[in-house]
Amino acid sequence: MRPFDWFLYLDVAKALAQTPSEARLRSAVSRAYYGVFGAIRARLTTAGFRPSRQGRAHSEVITWLRQSGQEERQVGNELDRLRLERNEADYNALTDFTLSRAKSALRKADWIETRVKALL
Repeated sequence: MRPFDWFLYLDVAKALAQTPSEARLRSAVSRAYYGVFGAIRARLTTAGFRPSRQGRAHSEVITWLRQSGQEERQVGNELDRLRLERNEADYNALTDFTLSRAKSALRKADWIETRVKALL
């Protein structure tokens, strides 16, 4: 059995953003984040990374990236920014999600995907 390709969530995110309702745009941001986060975590896990607790995996992956080389640090910073957008999309009902905001998050996710494929 082959492991799931987390980057496929980026395709789902882009498809969701094609019909811009607020629920779809919020979901697009969420899927974009989980796509790149899942891919990074899977690659780090293959290299021996283990989060100390399941609930801390997000911050520990970002910290690991930030404590690595310059390019990994940039990926960690962008992943953290995308995580903040995902938190707004998933938890803040008062935040207005526009197509422009969702597209910005998708560009971030594409940038991260490109760097991750080259680095990890």
